Amino acid sequence: MKNRNYFGICNLVIAILLASGISYGQGQCFTGGCTFGGTNYPSGTFSNPGPAFVTVSTIIYAGEYQLYNVTTGVQYEWSYCTGDGAASAAGEDLQLTLFNNTTGAQICYSDDYCGLAPKIQWTATFSGVVRVLTNQFSCLTNITSHTLVWRAVGSTNDDCANAITISPGTYTGNTLTATPDIAPTCGTTDGTAGGLWYKVTGSNSCSSFTASTCGGITDFDTKIRVYTGSCAGLTCVDGNDDFCGTQSQVTWSYTPGTTYYILVHGFSSSAGNFTLTLTENTNTSDVTPPTFNCLSNVTTNADPGSCSAIVNYTLPTCGTGAQTLYSQNGNNLEDGRISNNLWPLVDADDFTIGSGCWNINAVTASFLTISTNGSGASSFTINFYSNAGGVPGTILNSQTVFPGSWTTSYIGTNYGFYFNNFTFTLPSAVNLCAGSYFISIQANITGSSSDFYWEFSTNSTYGSNGLNASSSAGPWTTNGDNYVFSLITNGLTGSLTDNCGGCPTLVQTAGLSSGSGFPIGVTTNTHVASDANGNTTTCSFTVTVIDNVSPVLDQPTLATINSQCTVTSLTPPTATDQCSGSITGTTTATLPITSSTTINWSFVDASGNQVSQTQNVVVQDATAPVPDISSLPEVIEL
Repeated sequence: MKNRNYFGICNLVIAILLASGISYGQGQCFTGGCTFGGTNYPSGTFSNPGPAFVTVSTIIYAGEYQLYNVTTGVQYEWSYCTGDGAASAAGEDLQLTLFNNTTGAQICYSDDYCGLAPKIQWTATFSGVVRVLTNQFSCLTNITSHTLVWRAVGSTNDDCANAITISPGTYTGNTLTATPDIAPTCGTTDGTAGGLWYKVTGSNSCSSFTASTCGGITDFDTKIRVYTGSCAGLTCVDGNDDFCGTQSQVTWSYTPGTTYYILVHGFSSSAGNFTLTLTENTNTSDVTPPTFNCLSNVTTNADPGSCSAIVNYTLPTCGTGAQTLYSQNGNNLEDGRISNNLWPLVDADDFTIGSGCWNINAVTASFLTISTNGSGASSFTINFYSNAGGVPGTILNSQTVFPGSWTTSYIGTNYGFYFNNFTFTLPSAVNLCAGSYFISIQANITGSSSDFYWEFSTNSTYGSNGLNASSSAGPWTTNGDNYVFSLITNGLTGSLTDNCGGCPTLVQTAGLSSGSGFPIGVTTNTHVASDANGNTTTCSFTVTVIDNVSPVLDQPTLATINSQCTVTSLTPPTATDQCSGSITGTTTATLPITSSTTINWSFVDASGNQVSQTQNVVVQDATAPVPDISSLPEVIEL
């Protein structure tokens, strides 16, 4: 069978078995419970109870359920404890089970919190409708009347330090239980009612965010204030009151990588429900042209026997599309505890990037949990480390992922544990280049009976950087095992970029395309990059093809020119060039030629390549003179 960290498992099991006799804070939130179902009474959907307990009904039977609207981040309590104003029949052992009414998934379970009476305390991880089911112990029904009460204790993001990280989307909240805030005046001032805090970080240049409480379930006079800086030293960006009636809206241009804090509160003492819509407005003021690496000039010789050269060049690109950068899967794997429940244990696994620079925007990993749907974690902390000689080194990037930014895929069971694949969408992309790294994933647990085990490929125990892995030797080969670990990237970083994101278009406006035959001489190639807002960048480079082949003589040897007395004319020889064709020789000899000499003939093509040859000239008087009078008269001397 599969080996486990028995110390951790035993403690975990003991904690679950003893849970019925232990109270935690102001309520319980255990896994397990009764089956989704029951009879709806009272009908309707309950909302906005406020910080004081409100009676749901005084005649609730075991086997009946009610529906409740809940808001992300708000802490709720359902109680049968007499100290909270509830009541149950004497001697009756009741149970409460909390469900996601849409999916039917169990969320929390309580039994014997105050005597035999249950009480659930839960911080909502989503906005929607939940179901609370009452049962007699062992999930039985009865027809005895009981009084159930509930309340909204408060929101976790009631102060700046606990601001919830959000991204563009729609969020709901309730300020009825929020405490008053003291923050710098920013477009509007503090009121006597409290507010809720959110934070957002953008990654696009020349863009803005719009935060709005207009519409949705907003039912009170709201205000919005936006800050930068830190909670200890907030700097005003902008604020608003009464943008759309009595609701608010703020739009501000943001700096990529800067965190902005958003406070939603009420005018004076106003409080209630609100819908916060965050919109990102990209490319709103773009006057910056795209950038790309201009290619270097190219110089090459003509191809043999040709008056041109085939030249290839690589244009800049925007990079590759989304893909899986690194992946491992299979079984016969290790397991290690990663939750911060009972004691903090964090496992790390190594991975390698072969080449290039990548923007990692998602991580997929496999976990064993004690809940079917892998619930129980309020967030996950994901750290990327350098590789320090086979162990995790410096933290290169640390991000916290909250509900709504991960999805789960249920695979099966393994020795009573549930096997789930989690895919985490990172709040901001992590850029890593070729090299070896480590990654750790920690589940931040909200209850005391949830736990997570990460399956990975090699046994590891690290005692530095807060990493204290507790891992067994495996192997696990039973049903449900299908280990997955992968890094998902939005692509290889390219050299054609735009400050507002997106991929600029690249058009050639002059020259020849790559792979063409470039002629002898200089060809100028021009490309223009254009972004979505019409900004352009032009870049040119030249391709110079050199003709380095000299003409070829048509007559390797020229005949000697013989003359008796003088040479008054010459017949120039020719040569043939691969690019210029037939070339007639030239000489510096001066006519007439009256004595023997050697003539130098030159042949020069259009590129200046030259060849020469010589031709002998012989001027020789080999004929005796001829008398003008064939016979002279006799001379008589007197």
